[in-house]
Amino acid sequence: MKEKKIVLSSALIIMLLLVIGVVPSQAQQSGSSPLADQTWVRLGGPLGGMGYDIRMSPDNPDIMYVTDANAGVHKSIDGGQIWVPINDGIDLRTGTSGDIIPVFCLTIDPNDNNIVWIGLQNLAGVYRSVDGGQTWERRTHRECCRGIVETDGFTVRGIAIEPGNSEVVYIAGEIHSWRWNGRVLMGRNFDMTKGVIYKTTDGGNNWSAIWRGDNLARYILIDPGNVETIYVSTGIFDREAANSNPEAGEPGGVGILKSTDGGQTWAQMNTGLENLYVGSLFMHPTDSQTLIAGIGNQTYQRGGGVYLTHDGGQHWMRVLARENYDYITSVEYALSNPDIAYAGGEHEFAISQDGGQTWISRTVNRFWGPGGIRPGFPIDFQIDPRDPERIFVNSYGGGNFLSEDGGQTWTSASMGYTGADLTDVSIDPQNPAIVYVNGRSGPFASMDGGLNWSGINPIALGTVAEGARVTLDPDDPSHILLSSAHRGWTYESFDGGTHWVLVTDYALAFESLPP
Repeated sequence: MKEKKIVLSSALIIMLLLVIGVVPSQAQQSGSSPLADQTWVRLGGPLGGMGYDIRMSPDNPDIMYVTDANAGVHKSIDGGQIWVPINDGIDLRTGTSGDIIPVFCLTIDPNDNNIVWIGLQNLAGVYRSVDGGQTWERRTHRECCRGIVETDGFTVRGIAIEPGNSEVVYIAGEIHSWRWNGRVLMGRNFDMTKGVIYKTTDGGNNWSAIWRGDNLARYILIDPGNVETIYVSTGIFDREAANSNPEAGEPGGVGILKSTDGGQTWAQMNTGLENLYVGSLFMHPTDSQTLIAGIGNQTYQRGGGVYLTHDGGQHWMRVLARENYDYITSVEYALSNPDIAYAGGEHEFAISQDGGQTWISRTVNRFWGPGGIRPGFPIDFQIDPRDPERIFVNSYGGGNFLSEDGGQTWTSASMGYTGADLTDVSIDPQNPAIVYVNGRSGPFASMDGGLNWSGINPIALGTVAEGARVTLDPDDPSHILLSSAHRGWTYESFDGGTHWVLVTDYALAFESLPP
């Protein structure tokens, strides 16, 4: 019989147990279920999902927001220690059970920090909150909000509000190939996408498209000294440009766009760029002519890395490159000390202490992040304006991570925030407070009935990026088997997941079969 795959959407279902103690209760001693007198509660589950943006409120950096394409928007009022979902009014949902809240980007209005804008994945959704995210009002798909012609297949990837005028808002997005061509055009790995930039001058009641092109648009940067000057980054690490040629291995792309007339006309600013997939772009806080870019694509890595300009994009120079993994997914300057900048990718996290000219790697064994956790792609940074060595990272693989020493060490800062896709769960038959799960973000364990989670990913042996199963030996629950659907690996532990041994590698076994 074919095994049925179990998928738990932990954004809403997530975990299961209220029992916390390890001392047998009276129910256990009498032979009945130790959970017989308990009720179901939502505990949150381990970190994971598809994270995207992270923002601090300029007037109070302890107020923070993160977005996740599974779990929507979460907010913290204590500097990232505890997160709570704030999705009231976000009525566009997806998923087979309608419980996925696919929020991608988020921007805080620089003129009024209580006003927050968000954009959704695939659903052409834009929302605005005027009360710090407590309630949301849709700014598309209504008669009052005209001009955005896409109703689906349009992902909003970036939003910018004009300094000094909250009525002027720009949104940058991605149009999936099935939306513009009637069928999905796949490159060597990814959907081949086009892009669009919309602008409103009346707070989102009416929109007009001011640019369309052959790759998605991501970041929109407005020069605070001249709001008619706008920069836009195009491309990202896991999509291909509509003008690429996968068969010939030609990457295509658009690169960096600049307008000096408020978006009426655009010019490509690519002199010196060796790769046109610009996943991240950030403006120097005191010199708007200086910008830093994170560049590269998983399929087209050549020429990726970190690039720097000091003349408003007229010329770029590559300042950070790595031989085997040249794609950077996020860059940012520290607002309080712009001599400090950060850059990160799946296998790289680096700091610059001279404004981006030279870089120091913080990566250990080709990974960054806390022990036992595969953090994935750092999709967005937020540096604390009070401390340039305190940096938060929202991960494309889900989870929020914090370093307080410039990226040398990391902790998970995801309490209450999760969008994890879980594929399996196992409970210690001798102590139901001990729970193991596996899923898209890898394996995790809880020793207190799901209140807190620790990563148990066998990173040194080969990380579990797409976890499949986790099974406990009923006679010895510290004996665990763990599998990876992504690589076909099986691991074994005899000490509850502290140490692992790779026991099967189906890819190697398949290669060894006779022809």
